[in-house]
Amino acid sequence: MAPTRLREQDIESAVRLHQHAMDGEFLTGGGRRFLCAYYRTWLASPVSIALAYRGADGDGAVAVLLGSVRPEVHYRTMVRSGGPQLAALLAARAVLHPLWGVSLVRTRARRYARGVLRVLTRSGSGAQPHTPAPRRIAEVTHLMVDEAYRGHGYARALLDEAQKLAVAAQAEAIVVVTRVGWSAERFYEHLGWTRAGEVISASGERFIRYERQL
Repeated sequence: MAPTRLREQDIESAVRLHQHAMDGEFLTGGGRRFLCAYYRTWLASPVSIALAYRGADGDGAVAVLLGSVRPEVHYRTMVRSGGPQLAALLAARAVLHPLWGVSLVRTRARRYARGVLRVLTRSGSGAQPHTPAPRRIAEVTHLMVDEAYRGHGYARALLDEAQKLAVAAQAEAIVVVTRVGWSAERFYEHLGWTRAGEVISASGERFIRYERQL
């Protein structure tokens, strides 16, 4: 069975899966209400990739993939449609959890503010004359499978469907980032993804970037 588009009624179960599978991730620290709003902005984006498998026994979403076929358009849409609500939820979370709030301010507040400012002041005029068009690269940002459902090919099928959507959107490549040392490294390499460098986040976390030509 092929994965299908993530639905509004899947959000609660998808967030529970996210909190369990991505425990320790910065976004997870934003709490359930923030993640629910985050997923809704994802669903509202016309260029997002939001896929899921659902359990046969009413378990909700048991495997989820989030990504985008046009990341630059996707994040502009997210900021414009859900930015104020997401910012308010992060601020409220920071007040209730001061240590997490300090980490938010120290590692991300300035970068988030710059990103929002770029979105709000962007003229939308597109590339300047004689400027080569950038490569169109799709991305996978989250891939999660419930422990009870692993080993059944769900992750591979989600990636295959994401690649089909990227090809349909005329992307030249698709990328994914995973933490250094996670078992996902072996998984992507087994599937033939190419290691394309290392990324270090503002909070010092090390990630491996994998890429696949389409």
